[in-house]
Amino acid sequence: MMINIINKQQNSGKELKYNLSSLYYLLFIIFSLAFTSCNFFGSLGGDPESLRPKLMTYTVTFNANGGTPVPEPQTVNHGGTVNRPETDPSLTGFFFGGWYREAGLTNPWVFVTDTVTGDTILHARWIDENATFTVTFNAGGGTPVPEPQAVNLFGKVSPPATPSNPGLVLAGWFTEANFINHINRWDFATDTVTDDLVLYARWIAPNLAHIVTFHANDGSPVSDNPVTVSFGDRLKEPAAMTRTDYVFDAWYRESAFTTKWIFTTDTITANTTLHAKWIPILYGNVSITGNAVAGQTLTADITALDGTGDVSFQWKKDTTVEIGTDSDTYILTAADTGSAVTVTVRRSGYYGSVTSGSTEPVKLPGAFTVTFAELQDLAPDITGPTIHLAGGEERTVKYITVTDPGQYDSGSIKWFFNGNEITGSDVSGSRGETLRLSSAVYKNIGTYFVTVWVRKDGRLYSKAISFEVEL
Repeated sequence: MMINIINKQQNSGKELKYNLSSLYYLLFIIFSLAFTSCNFFGSLGGDPESLRPKLMTYTVTFNANGGTPVPEPQTVNHGGTVNRPETDPSLTGFFFGGWYREAGLTNPWVFVTDTVTGDTILHARWIDENATFTVTFNAGGGTPVPEPQAVNLFGKVSPPATPSNPGLVLAGWFTEANFINHINRWDFATDTVTDDLVLYARWIAPNLAHIVTFHANDGSPVSDNPVTVSFGDRLKEPAAMTRTDYVFDAWYRESAFTTKWIFTTDTITANTTLHAKWIPILYGNVSITGNAVAGQTLTADITALDGTGDVSFQWKKDTTVEIGTDSDTYILTAADTGSAVTVTVRRSGYYGSVTSGSTEPVKLPGAFTVTFAELQDLAPDITGPTIHLAGGEERTVKYITVTDPGQYDSGSIKWFFNGNEITGSDVSGSRGETLRLSSAVYKNIGTYFVTVWVRKDGRLYSKAISFEVEL
């Protein structure tokens, strides 16, 4: 027995040695494979990301079926949407009926939601302009069932006689049998036919039926009115209306136009009346009075502007640059020189705006020019301007301008008074060619002299100019 026990122990040791050897060999293989994989990735550029699959792209082409122009093909990522071509093709004698998935024109392509999962061809549908379509009625158990109607392309369906269904109320005819939230209700007043059509009668319990009335307030065309709607349903928004000299704003719950009806979310819980709000278009004329001279005041004349109510003003130069707001007057500045000025007027409660005609290009007030001869001795005599301290026909600001300043050396035009150079806001122009004379600076009555210096081709010239200050 002892010998057997010893043998078992010895055999167990051998088995343990064999198991450990197998484990070491397995670990060696695993680490070797890992090392080889790292070298493999490194040989591909050192970035395992490069091994990721590339995003698939597909080509979407358009089969215009004889129409022109044919849209250009599009490259679309997997799961992406197709951009609707900007221009629909045309084909003489036919109406374009949209793009379809199949050549058999069974399922229209919905550009907003349909996605691409492979190379795709979209097919144009063409409808004969003289086509006639059949409209049939599914009365949903009501009797009698209205007779089918033959309707031309873009024609309207004649409202059928209302069938009866004991204990139920007809809540309209729908283009689909699921009657989702009333939005696929057929509007006999405005909807038109572009294909064969089945209209389904919707029946509801009387206690769920509510009457919705639309007050178009002189808008047209007027949709079916009134309509019966089920409790909790959303409304189908009426077709767009027009009204001469007005623009449509929205449908409101109250005749005072306080709360807008939101067709995408609001639901019917009782008999309801909606009111169309219209905004009058602003007409009339606006003109500008005053002289187009720097320092002068321009005034917007709105006596020929239609309507009543508060007005706002926007002054502009060269039709785009805004220079003044919220006032019917604008004081021209030297910065406006050379530009034409307009004013745009808006009136509260009205749609749009009215813009005046343009003024003449703005000029500097009392501006005159100083001309230099080749030699200073030959320079002509210049009569200076007169500045009035108060009153009088002339304003209290004058300007002296050197003509053709570009002929002189850059930066060479300088102005002096009593031996001191004049700088700052009194000197303007791209080359400093204009000097502003103001009674705010020259306050005493009498004669003053300013001197202008220029350099041409390196040669210096100067001229003394006198001007008067009077009461």
